[in-house]
Amino acid sequence: MSYSYESIPPGYYDQVFTSRAGAQSKWHHHKFERILEELAGSTAHLNFGCGPGTLVGLLPEQTRAVGVDIAAPQVA
Repeated sequence: MSYSYESIPPGYYDQVFTSRAGAQSKWHHHKFERILEELAGSTAHLNFGCGPGTLVGLLPEQTRAVGVDIAAPQVA
């Protein structure tokens, strides 16, 4: 059985994150808060599996960040 990341609607994960409703949104907020704690003070970040770049968008403006994902519609 294979999974098609292309089947995820563009912007889906950003919508989940910004909705601030439900378990999936809570999970994204919790994990991003934890990651941001670990990255505190970092000046560069490489995000594999970035989706639409939600985490990259939360990083401080002075952070050099690059996101990559296999799902082209998410990155676009």
